[in-house]
Amino acid sequence: MPTTHAFTGNVRLFTDYDLASQPATGALPLQATFDAEGRWRVEPQDFGDGGRFDIPSANVSISLREAAIGRHDSATAEIDVVLSCAFDLPLGDSTLQIQLDPGTYTLDAYSVAGAPLDAGTGRVRLAGAGNFKHGMLNGYRCLVEVDGSFTPNPWA
Repeated sequence: MPTTHAFTGNVRLFTDYDLASQPATGALPLQATFDAEGRWRVEPQDFGDGGRFDIPSANVSISLREAAIGRHDSATAEIDVVLSCAFDLPLGDSTLQIQLDPGTYTLDAYSVAGAPLDAGTGRVRLAGAGNFKHGMLNGYRCLVEVDGSFTPNPWA
């Protein structure tokens, strides 16, 4: 039977777009559904105020454009998810499709690192690299790192 869990965490985003300071940061509250077959899902949503990045001179809101689908396995501590996000920007909206996993990624002088799933606490740290499409950020590269915990713990 699928179960629903709240995720409370933070996201860091680095990009080769010329931001005044990096990383851009924001809170990432969401709800995820987990099943016993090793799949998890986040429904499309607007992250609202909690999903706004702190970018100087710009108020950027982010939404999940379509359901994010991932895999999880507490026995091997593996977890990943593919996100398709929309960035509401002052000079034209941009999109980003990115896979987040426990890997390490670099972009110029910046680096992000995921970590194996901590099934004992429900904590996850996922990272990924991608390219923006459309609008103000079209063609720019980025790194994303998400760090937080699910409650109740889906693996307890």
